[in-house]
Amino acid sequence: MLKQDFLNFVTPIWQSAQLAHVLGHSLRIGGAVELLLAGIAPEIVVATGGWTSLAFLLYWHRMEEILPMSTSKAYKRSHMTELASIFEEFHIAHKISLSLIASSDS
Repeated sequence: MLKQDFLNFVTPIWQSAQLAHVLGHSLRIGGAVELLLAGIAPEIVVATGGWTSLAFLLYWHRMEEILPMSTSKAYKRSHMTELASIFEEFHIAHKISLSLIASSDS
């Protein structure tokens, strides 16, 4: 199913339920979070998400800022700690410096 077809299908449902408009990108980030919490290797999450750059590291690095408040409350604090640990292990294993991530953040 194409992203736009999915969004065309679910948007009227969300509107009738008076839910906030959700962009497809939010679903991609949420899917990545769920895969990581399920124990899927970050390399697999990157490949599954189709990321071809280090942009995904920005999302992981700033996970608590990016997840909307209502969504982040759905996750236990331990999940946020686990995501931080996954991120830390990934950037160390791939020798990606925090300064590189920080510089691309600006």
